Order: sequence, then structure tokens, then C-alpha cells
Amino acid sequence: MVIPSWYPPDGGEFFRLYSQSILSEGIPLFVVANHIKSLKTNGLLSVFKKNTLKKTNADGLTEYHCNYFKIPGFEEMNIQRWSKHTLRAFERYCELHKKPALIHVHSTVWAGYAAFLINQKYNIPYIVTEHRSRFVSQNSEADKLIKPFHHSYIKQALEKADRVITVSNSMQKKLISLAPLIKNRLLTIPNMVDTNKFKPSTNKNHSETFRFFCLGALEHVKGIDLLLKAFALFIEEIKTPVKLIIGGDGKDKTKLQKMSAKLNLVKHIHWSGSLTQDEVVEQMQNSHAFILPSRFEAFGVVFIEAMACGLPVIATNSGGPTEIISHQTGLLAENENVEDIKNKMVVMFKDYQNYDRQYIRSIAIEQFSKEAISKQYSTLITEILK
Repeated sequence: MVIPSWYPPDGGEFFRLYSQSILSEGIPLFVVANHIKSLKTNGLLSVFKKNTLKKTNADGLTEYHCNYFKIPGFEEMNIQRWSKHTLRAFERYCELHKKPALIHVHSTVWAGYAAFLINQKYNIPYIVTEHRSRFVSQNSEADKLIKPFHHSYIKQALEKADRVITVSNSMQKKLISLAPLIKNRLLTIPNMVDTNKFKPSTNKNHSETFRFFCLGALEHVKGIDLLLKAFALFIEEIKTPVKLIIGGDGKDKTKLQKMSAKLNLVKHIHWSGSLTQDEVVEQMQNSHAFILPSRFEAFGVVFIEAMACGLPVIATNSGGPTEIISHQTGLLAENENVEDIKNKMVVMFKDYQNYDRQYIRSIAIEQFSKEAISKQYSTLITEILK
């Protein structure tokens, strides 16, 4: 059984990709997804609705969906109630089917704690794959996202797990500090990308105007404000027409667009808004380079998606990207350093022709394709079940 902390259509498309890929390795599995819904839009009586499971199918993957209605302003209560609600969803599944031999959790927060409750009651082993950027080590902003009352839930969820998988080594130090007993059960398996979907365009007619593409939530953590300041300096230095395409949406959108106007960047930037996966592929195929100067990043799936499309990438020393990007696949700027981000954009613009797009794609296939990563998971799962 796969229990994700969030799941489509509420984000987490890569959790579905993980499950479909492991399923293709011959390991039978299914997903139980407990979606968090708002009481504001669904009404107070929603709290008392029966915890029913709706069965669906996603390209051969069996999924069971239920809804949890979040009570505003009571975070710790919601952690407990969502986790117990997930336990009841597990029990409803087991009323109709056999108990699973193993549970695979995506993110400790809070599916990990739900798996802990299931383990305490039914003694079913589980593994945790941690994706959350808040667990990046030695980052004060990330630290603030882990509140003191979170610690006991995280510790219980991690220390009872058979294995704890991080998507980059940058997370391990903090996880050990929160749950010391996991030290010998930690391993890193990177995130995956569908290299059959994310691939270079067969159309040779690239835009003549150099295009940087950025994709991420329009929020403080993704550093879009840093990018705008760096891009303004970049435009001033190169004095050549260049476009910056920014995909994504978020709470800082209006503020960032006002900043863009203040920096006289309106004619150089296109805000594309939220994009479907096909639209992301199209943007990457029509761009020359990808850039995202996150303040902290556990991994950065969007970087390997860009690499699979043959794009050189620019990131910051923000955690996971330092383990993904080499001098042959892109550039790393100092974290939160606008001047250095600008400098890396200048280098990328001037040296773009020196990057081998086919080589960049080959790295994505070799290290991050769904085939490569699902084999690592199937080996691990088989070992635990034995």
C-alpha cells in the first residue's frame, strides 16, 4: 500500500509516477490517498461525513481516495485527526481486501505518522520516502517550518520505519537530529523523471531570442524575487534581447509582478501562470536554459525534467541541486546572492553553445529515469519483504 501525504489532483503527480513505475517492476501495489479539503468551501457538516473510499484507475494503477475536512486554526489537532482518518481508510480497505505486506509512505509529514499508527495497531512494516524541503540541513529558513510540537510526531514516524529514504543527502543530517535511531536505516534514492515525456523537441527551429525558463511556486522559498533582481542586472550588462518565461502560481504573484514592473522588466518577462505537464514540456523544448534560484530545495524534480529535455540548468547551493548539477550540466550560484546569480546567467548566455544537450539528457536517463529509480525501489522492497 502506498500512502502519500498529498496526491493528484492536489499536487504530487510524481507520487503517482513512483507507484506506476514500481508497479511496472512486477511489485503489486495500490494507493490510498486521503485528500485534505477546506471546510470553508464544503461546509461544517462535511466533518461528519462517512469515511468512504472511492476506487479509481490511473493507467493500470489502482487508487482509493477519501477526503478529510480540515478544521481551520488547529494545526496539531488536524495532524492527529488526518492521521487517524487515514488509519480508518486503511481499515475500510482491509474490510474488503487482504492487509498489505508493506506500506510505502511519501513524506513523514504526515503520512509517516499515519503509517506509525497503523504499525502500532497492526504491526505492518513501512518505509518512508522524504521529499520535503524543510528537512534540508543547515538552513535557518527551513528550520522555521518545523515547529517544536512537530518533533514528537516526526520522531515516532521515522524511528519505527524499516527504512527512511531521502531524495538527496542534504536531508540526512537534520533527519538524524530529529530521530537519532534512524542513522543505520537511512539511504538516498533520487527522484525520478519520465524521460519518455520529458525529451528534446524534434523541431530544430529554436527561438532566435535567448530564452530562460523558470518554473516554481511564486513564493519566497523559490527565490523568484532574487531571479528578478539578477535578471535586471543581467539585461543591463548584456544589452541584448533576452526573454524570461516564468511558469507557476502562488501567493506572491502580485508582489512579484509589481517588482518586475519596478525593475523595468515587463517587456522582457512572460508570466505563463499554472502549466499542465504537457505545457511544461513545450516551454522547456522551446527554451535555451532553465533557472530556479531556490532558497532551499530537498531535490528539485524540475531540474531533472529540464535536463531530460536537454537544457543546461542554473540553480543555487540550496541543498539537493548540488548533488544533481555538474559543470557539464549547468551552473550553481551562491545561495541568495543576486550578483552571483546574475553572473551565472551571463556565463550561461555566453557559453550556451558549449553545452552538449544530448549528453545532458543522457545523464538524466542514466541517473534519474523512472526505469533506473524504480529498479532501486523494487530491490529494496523485495529485500524488506523477504
